[in-house]
Amino acid sequence: MTGFWTPAREQELADLVAGGKSASQIAGVLGCSRNAVIGKVLRGKGRFGMLDGWSSRRGRVEVRPRAAKPIVDAPSIVPADPLPPAPIPEPPAHPMPFSQAIDEERCLWFAGEAYGPNGPDMPVCGGERADIPGTRYCLHHLRRQAQDKAAA
Repeated sequence: MTGFWTPAREQELADLVAGGKSASQIAGVLGCSRNAVIGKVLRGKGRFGMLDGWSSRRGRVEVRPRAAKPIVDAPSIVPADPLPPAPIPEPPAHPMPFSQAIDEERCLWFAGEAYGPNGPDMPVCGGERADIPGTRYCLHHLRRQAQDKAAA
C-alpha cells in the first residue's frame, strides 16, 4: 500500500513551494488538506523549501497584530424609584410526585434531593405556576431563584 506522499507528489510540492504558493493553494492543487502540506514541509526540514511567510524555525515570520475591538460602555440602568419587594407567596405544604406535577402543569421546583433515588416520583413543589410564559415554577420559587442568582 502506498501513502499519499509519493515521490512525484513530493516533487510537485517542492516546485509549488519554490513558486511561492501558499499552503492553501498547494493543498488545492495536490488534493489534500492545508495541514497536510504544512506538516510535510515542516517534517522535510528544508528539503522542500519553506512556505511563503514561514521562517526556517517553526512559526510565522511576521505576526500581524489584531485590530483592537472598540470598547463600548454599557449604559448603566438605575431604577428611578425602587419598588419595595412584593411578598412572596408560600408554596403548598405537601409536595406532589414529579410525574403528577408535569401532567397538571404545576411548579417543578424540587422539594427533595435533586439526584435522589426516587426517580420520576421525586417530590416537587406542586404549587400553581406563575403567569409568565415558559416558566416551570410558582411565583415563590421564581423569586427564590432570582434571589439565589443575585447572591451568586
